[in-house]
Amino acid sequence: MMKRSSRLLFTVSGVALALTPIPALAGPIGTKAGVDITNTVSVDYKVGGVNQTQLSANDTFKVDRKVDLDVQTLDTGAVSVNPGQLSAVTKFKVTNESNDMLDFLLAGSNQTGDAFNVSNIKVWIDVDNNGVFSATNDAQVSAISGLASGDAVTVFVVSDIASGGVLPTNGQNAVVALTATAASGVSASGSNIAGTGGGGVAAAKGGSGGSALSQTPVSTVNGKASMETVFADAAGISGDAARDGKHSATSSYTVAGADLSVNKLSSVISDPTGGAEPKAIPGAVIEYCIRVTNGSGAATAANIAINDPVPSQLQPAGTVSIRGPVASSSDACSATQSGTGSIAGQNVSGTLPDLAADQEAALVFRATIK
Repeated sequence: MMKRSSRLLFTVSGVALALTPIPALAGPIGTKAGVDITNTVSVDYKVGGVNQTQLSANDTFKVDRKVDLDVQTLDTGAVSVNPGQLSAVTKFKVTNESNDMLDFLLAGSNQTGDAFNVSNIKVWIDVDNNGVFSATNDAQVSAISGLASGDAVTVFVVSDIASGGVLPTNGQNAVVALTATAASGVSASGSNIAGTGGGGVAAAKGGSGGSALSQTPVSTVNGKASMETVFADAAGISGDAARDGKHSATSSYTVAGADLSVNKLSSVISDPTGGAEPKAIPGAVIEYCIRVTNGSGAATAANIAINDPVPSQLQPAGTVSIRGPVASSSDACSATQSGTGSIAGQNVSGTLPDLAADQEAALVFRATIK
């Protein structure tokens, strides 16, 4: 609560009061912390109809530091990623809503309750302020140094889409968070962050080190000559309470992977007896069909390489036929040939065409029972 000062004036007649505040410096968000505000009152009066000497009194107090910040995701939805993708990017904005220039510690983290955790989480700042992540133009940091009141910085949380060597599958999601903490003592480095500073105010930079600010104990009586620190931030994600000097938000990744399945079918084409229903006897010809299908809603699968080591009881021969792609509701084994594979000794191999969602293709070859 603001302290009040007063001065006792004797009883007069015809008293007139005039308040004359001294203009205060104003930052982009509220009056700047540390500014002294002086308010002077003047009193005019008469005795016996004669003007008397004007009286005045003033009061001065220092504006305290209101620490407030906002973190929000700039992603309009889950970021689509591939299994095993490196340096997948989510995007956030950190705004200094305090009435003072502050440093901010930055930390990215995995969240609970999702399908998998990402790995190798790093935090980058958008140095050129173009909203597009670039490992060449942007900077990997652990903090922001000297972000002016009202200024904002785009921050990228960059992760690898794998954890412990295990790749996530199609449709799984991972949630990541960015937490910014009001701080001081950050060591600045690198280039100025475009879009910050100006008008005689220094631009922000990336940095490292520093320590979180502490709030003046709420039970402390406001000192008129000292600048207290008051946390005024809103609650963020779970575990980030209101008025704790930090703020946080989440973004997410959704895996758009291929959803491949494989089936291997065989049928007896002919046998040495020439019967209408050929049997799998020595000298019979067996046709194999290896069908690969990509599931509904899956990402396109490319470079689908098939390698089939044929058992020694069989002798592969003839043309290795690549067929499809066709709709998965069709039968790729009987589709039109679109390419060929190869036979090397007992090994049959071939590369199928790219398969979009709900498509399949097949590799077909024949072998004779020895």
